[in-house]
Amino acid sequence: MSLVEKLIEDPIEFGKKNPMHPNTPPIGPGGWSKEKRTQRDKFFQVRGEDRIVWFAFTKSFHGPGGYSFDFSEYPKPGYEPVYWLPWGMNQIYRTALRPSRKFEDEDWKTEYGVRMFRDTVEKFSDTSERDTVFNHRMKVLEDLGNLRPKIFFTAAVNGCSVFIEGTEEEPIVYHANASDHLAGFDEVDSAELFTVLRWEKIQHMEKRYREFSESHAKGPRNPNLQPAKPSGGVNMGHYLSPVQDPRFHKWFSKEVNEIANKYVEDVNRAKFIWSSYKEFKLEEGVGTVYGVEKNGKWKFYYQKLVFITVMRDDGVFKSDWKKVSHWHTVECENFWPDGTGRFNLS
Repeated sequence: MSLVEKLIEDPIEFGKKNPMHPNTPPIGPGGWSKEKRTQRDKFFQVRGEDRIVWFAFTKSFHGPGGYSFDFSEYPKPGYEPVYWLPWGMNQIYRTALRPSRKFEDEDWKTEYGVRMFRDTVEKFSDTSERDTVFNHRMKVLEDLGNLRPKIFFTAAVNGCSVFIEGTEEEPIVYHANASDHLAGFDEVDSAELFTVLRWEKIQHMEKRYREFSESHAKGPRNPNLQPAKPSGGVNMGHYLSPVQDPRFHKWFSKEVNEIANKYVEDVNRAKFIWSSYKEFKLEEGVGTVYGVEKNGKWKFYYQKLVFITVMRDDGVFKSDWKKVSHWHTVECENFWPDGTGRFNLS
């Protein structure tokens, strides 16, 4: 069974065992998106033909443990289709989890095929590999109208908020960023100021989400679907552990100690012989939001991830202390439409 098949079969169990880190840089206005405006603000919506990309799990380049992602704009052998939502600095992006109508337009598919051919020629110099890739792409193109990804990902979050609304069959997902709202966290010099600034940023992102959703409402394409579920989402208060920057951990020693104790329990529970640990250090916290479709309905999950450094003693008859560093899943929960981690925005 492939990693993607295991993820679809049991999204929470997979998420608990496998930190996933789809870290990608922000994109600028334009590109994959079309602009939406109100009198006071502008928002970005991913174009229908750009909602789906192809990905493969790779070993994490952010440190040992877990997986990073390799993305391709076009199909590739061994890569799976995925609904992908990018992010932008101080922006809010949204996408609908349904295929574009253009996938059934023969003229558009012809143009798409030409773009794929050019991409194949440019990126694959070996004749045999190039032929393999292009033949694979043509097979996907032939049945593009029936393409229905069963996985959704957005870029890893370390302060952003992610909101979900709509029906379980065709949910709408938003990714909001507020890096420069009021001030940056690097200007914070107290726990009280950090807490206030975090709350203000969370509220600001929720306000922008509501404005986008209400001013440019986007409903399901199929009018016969079940009624929309209450909107919900996750923010940095859910997935950061307890905060992104280690400089702030002196103010949150209780939370850091709780994570250290849970880490020891999780790791030792999976081992035949228990190890001893000391000098635990929480290097970084980040979140991953993903969705999985089963039987035509979507559910969404978040991972609360930490990158830790710790001294570990694996010795049986004598001490054998070694320094280890890796990613670890602290929490993995279903938060929409009916999970324990959901907060209701309606």
